[in-house]
Amino acid sequence: MRAIPRFSTFVRIVGLTLGLLIGLPALGRAQASFEILPLAPSLSVGTRQAMLDISGDGTTVGGSLVDPTTFERQAGRWDVGVGPTPLGTAVDPAPFTSVAFGVSGDGSTLVGEFDDRAARFEPDGSVTFVAPQPSASFTGAIATSRDGSVVLGNDSSAFTGPSLGAFLWDETNGARALRAGTGFDGSLVGRGLSDDGQVVAGILQDSNSDPSQAYRWTESGGIQRLGTTPGRDFSRAFAISADGTTIVGDSGSSGSSSFEPKEAFRWTEAGGMEDLGRSIRLFSPFGPVVEANVTPFGVSGDGSVVVGRSNWSPDTGVIWTEAWGEWRRARDVLVFLGVTGLEGWDLFEVLDVSDDGRVITGWATPPRQIESVAFRAVIPEPSTALLLGLGLAALGARRR
Repeated sequence: MRAIPRFSTFVRIVGLTLGLLIGLPALGRAQASFEILPLAPSLSVGTRQAMLDISGDGTTVGGSLVDPTTFERQAGRWDVGVGPTPLGTAVDPAPFTSVAFGVSGDGSTLVGEFDDRAARFEPDGSVTFVAPQPSASFTGAIATSRDGSVVLGNDSSAFTGPSLGAFLWDETNGARALRAGTGFDGSLVGRGLSDDGQVVAGILQDSNSDPSQAYRWTESGGIQRLGTTPGRDFSRAFAISADGTTIVGDSGSSGSSSFEPKEAFRWTEAGGMEDLGRSIRLFSPFGPVVEANVTPFGVSGDGSVVVGRSNWSPDTGVIWTEAWGEWRRARDVLVFLGVTGLEGWDLFEVLDVSDDGRVITGWATPPRQIESVAFRAVIPEPSTALLLGLGLAALGARRR
């Protein structure tokens, strides 16, 4: 009589194993790796969440470099096979503020802030200022098109003064406000730009007292409000896919604390607002599930992989894929797929992911340290033997 339950357990384990093998995203066959990058949070920005960006092929990461002798921070890039390179050095080797926020899809161009002005960092060390003139007291460039020809920036999101809010810049037209001709006069902040430079995602507010709303902007359609997840009244968009069809962010209730329930969302042209939930799988694909708030910061080129941060224990970097249909801790995923040397590491924030969903970057804390470091990790394709081994091990545990 007990043979049937055992057979049923075997079928479930094999099903889970095969489901994992089939369901993992197309992660390719690159060797697994985890490496620390010489990039650090900039003192000119209060939060880390926009401080690292990765190129479409995952070989370039932009952010800030720290001079080992003066400890000054300056915009910089890190490239596979090259290492770190400071940016803007031909203009000023020690600017007051300098940080790279966005990397073009092809890795050729970085954009950010240079002496409180939105800037495009050129390969020869020069800087092209893309801030509108006259500008507000602060401007910054947050993203760029795949070839670096179109730049998304923000000219102070204040409700007063000459602010343009979110703007697009190119060499032909200069800077132009996204809200121009739309009739919208509230706060408009840009956060993500499609590869072709035609679609913007971000956050808007009608007034200081109104809840924020995620939006999508196109030249032909203007500003489109994306709505919220069920039962919520605010939403924020943080990233857009390379093809411009997928936007990710979070949604919650205004006035609530950071510990109140808040869901991640994925919005698509085809399906609209999709609640990605708060469920996070721990340790392995067979591990327990906990509930926690999740804020996405990056999305793959086709929208099938989403990365971000959750407030579980207390913060942890997470990954979501269409195949899994749930969030998983980045460290658990890397260890399960064969990345070694992560014992004691806390990967507390994943900020971006390459177009193919295989390369991620973010912030981590090494064992027995409190200073955070930037990292880049390549996720390999798992071997069939590893998956079957784990499945059979779980079956053995159930029998005992």
